[in-house]
Amino acid sequence: MNADIQMANGLTVGTQARALSHHNWGHLKPGDRVIVKRSGFSQEQGTVDDVGEDATYFWVRIDGQSRILIFHGDCSVIHKIIPWWSQQEDQGGQQRATRWTGPDKPIWWLPS
Repeated sequence: MNADIQMANGLTVGTQARALSHHNWGHLKPGDRVIVKRSGFSQEQGTVDDVGEDATYFWVRIDGQSRILIFHGDCSVIHKIIPWWSQQEDQGGQQRATRWTGPDKPIWWLPS
């Protein structure tokens, strides 16, 4: 879990969202929730609508607004919002599932 905590539109970045460089945009898929910080705009939340084949750009439908284009080189900062249920590995490499009960209170258990 990331110890660096920042607030982003009511979400605790680092425990509920993960920063993505443009090199990681290929991991985005339609339906993923993101926080977008564009130059000259406040932070906005939205849903990934489409990702280009080479992942150098993607479309985001900003909540309550229209669709915007994010592309490599526009200096946008992107955080992918982590679902409340996620799969993680412990330090020994064993798969564990995490269920979030709050921003800083995960419950760990081994999958059946």
